[in-house]
Amino acid sequence: MESYCILETSSNSIKVGDFTVTTNPETDGYGALTVQDAISCFLHFAQGRQFTNTLEWCCGPGYFGFAALHSKLTKQITFSDISKHAQSVILDSIKVNNLDCKFYLSDNFKNIPKQKFDLIIANPPHFNFTVPAWRDDLQVNEHEPRKMRDLNWDIHRDFFNTVNDYLTQDGKIMLMENITGSTPDTFTDMLEKNNLEITNFANSILHSDFAYYIEIAKNGS
Repeated sequence: MESYCILETSSNSIKVGDFTVTTNPETDGYGALTVQDAISCFLHFAQGRQFTNTLEWCCGPGYFGFAALHSKLTKQITFSDISKHAQSVILDSIKVNNLDCKFYLSDNFKNIPKQKFDLIIANPPHFNFTVPAWRDDLQVNEHEPRKMRDLNWDIHRDFFNTVNDYLTQDGKIMLMENITGSTPDTFTDMLEKNNLEITNFANSILHSDFAYYIEIAKNGS
């Protein structure tokens, strides 16, 4: 796999390519571990296309978004997350890197002004249950459900129900998901209801024990 992101870690930041990304335990949903694998897959999905206006949904510290900018997958990045912890670190990273980027504190699209993105990338909550199956020793209060849990797939469902208003006709959605939490078929009914379809799929190269990736587009685009 070609390396697009060189990660260097300090006590409260991670170097993603040219960018210094502020982080903390409240915001990192294992994006630091997976960003190199994810962005390489997204570049593979893109097949040389450079996107103009990208949203990182469920951004946390913004690893995927900063990596997309560094790798030239996109010309412009916008961030959104429901967490005020994410807001704090993202705004700090934008300032440290002297970037002209926006962050929206939002439950999915509820607080994002109407606009169009030609790419949406994300590492969303992966599990429709409380405790991961491979961690029988993990207590509920250790699980950090805000970052990991999507009961009844309510977060995904609401995202798919509303994303068409924010996605260009030729836009793409690229998501990292977890093999213990779902399969691509898990999302089929949600997508079909909203005239969306999976247009590409890839197993993780570096983390094949837990991660996979899907690309989604509007039907017939």
